[in-house]
Amino acid sequence: MMRCSSEIMKFIATLPPGQLFSTAQIMLINPSNRSRNTVDKTLCRLVNEGILERITSGVFVDSNTRKDTYTHVEIINAKTAIKNDANQNQYRDGIEATLLSSETRIRFRHLGEYVVVKKVSVKKMKLAESRVGVTILNLVHKGKSTCNLDEIASAISTLNRKELAEFIALRQYMPTWFSTRAKEAIGPKWLKIEKELKQQTSLTSFSAPIGR
Repeated sequence: MMRCSSEIMKFIATLPPGQLFSTAQIMLINPSNRSRNTVDKTLCRLVNEGILERITSGVFVDSNTRKDTYTHVEIINAKTAIKNDANQNQYRDGIEATLLSSETRIRFRHLGEYVVVKKVSVKKMKLAESRVGVTILNLVHKGKSTCNLDEIASAISTLNRKELAEFIALRQYMPTWFSTRAKEAIGPKWLKIEKELKQQTSLTSFSAPIGR
């Protein structure tokens, strides 16, 4: 167990100060030389000794360098660090206590509430890549029966011209019911901006003349 403790401390030394890590990451250190039970007991002992702090189930941090607070996203990144390295998955804030994952479903308790990472479609993952996209997701998550024209119009009113163009450019990732209502809420500007976006696409895809 002392050898396991030493290897854990060496691993922590390779991390940036205050970075979270998971039990799964520790298991990757010479996995053939130890059992999960040994790792769990060692981590528990290091927590009891005040060397490590347990942030939530299976997630720890060096007590001397820990930050004051950690976001749900930071915890999820720690829990999915191995998958992130392999698949380059990204997790985004913005949808209440529900975060996004293209790979799995995770549930954990943090700051007095349960956080759920739900498996979602590639379209929703695409929307989660920008602030404007997250605005769309927040509206879509209210549901077809709840998200009315007034709510959409109110959200759109906070967007500048560039952001509004981005909003319309993301129409292919919107549910049909939502894009229909958004188009109505935006009014004539939608068609005007849509036309401009098509012209920009045509210019971008324009091929240079072939030389003689």
